[in-house]
Amino acid sequence: MLHTARELLRAGVTTARDLGARSFLDVAVRDAIARGIADGPRLVTAARPLTPTGGFMTDGSAPWFAQFSLAELTTVVAESHRLGKRVAAHAHGREGIARAVAARVDSIEHCSFAGQDGKFGSDFDPALADEIAAAGIYVCPTMNVHALTMRDRFGDALEKVITALHSRGVQLIAGTDAGIDNCPHGGYACGLEALAAAGLPPAEVLDAATLRAARALGVDDRTGSIAPGKDADIVAVRGDPLRDISALRRVELVVARGTQHVPAAQPAWVRAGQAGDGAGPAGADAGLVEPARHGSL
Repeated sequence: MLHTARELLRAGVTTARDLGARSFLDVAVRDAIARGIADGPRLVTAARPLTPTGGFMTDGSAPWFAQFSLAELTTVVAESHRLGKRVAAHAHGREGIARAVAARVDSIEHCSFAGQDGKFGSDFDPALADEIAAAGIYVCPTMNVHALTMRDRFGDALEKVITALHSRGVQLIAGTDAGIDNCPHGGYACGLEALAAAGLPPAEVLDAATLRAARALGVDDRTGSIAPGKDADIVAVRGDPLRDISALRRVELVVARGTQHVPAAQPAWVRAGQAGDGAGPAGADAGLVEPARHGSL
């Protein structure tokens, strides 16, 4: 996990949320980074996630089935909020999403509206999307390097869900679900490109990856924007991401909490998909925030 933390930092991510790790490894890494004895982004950790036997990672499970009752979720949220903690719910199916909204979780991971046909986006509910927006619940669609594969499997249904959520006022945040198979932590920018390809304006993508994500994690008093009194979390890239979102792959400078770090050399799979020649001035913005590493409620 120390290695993947360094990968995130070198990709320009200065804050990340981890939604569950074995044996409190995420807490140990968080504390090592905070003490300055390891390089990595500021970590917001969940330690042990709440997940039932036969949960979403179990072979043969059906991700569109809700696995917690509304009463259970309501209790989880009430106790978490009483202790000043936030709740992130892993939900693909409409029923699970509806229960998470009714329980007033703070954020929903995936929110893909998967139907019983197993296809993401096939059971979209506009009224439920309006409820998510009205409740102020953040949604992380967890777009990543698998976006093209997802399009091949499900067409543009998932992208339509993302644009529909955005158009209805849902607060989208960027996160890649890094930690699942073949989803490298250093590929964070690919998830931002996928959001733009789904139809989100570049400015919206940048907000989803910086200030709005920081608000979702409850750290916007320290990061998410460049402002007096906040930590010096800055990433500079070669090019203007407002005109070409792929510029976020071309990281020139990473500053986390005032300390400069060496950005990652671009691996072949990044260079192969890179748009443009990288010419032009470097643009600076607040350090990127990765709200969703792999985990569950």
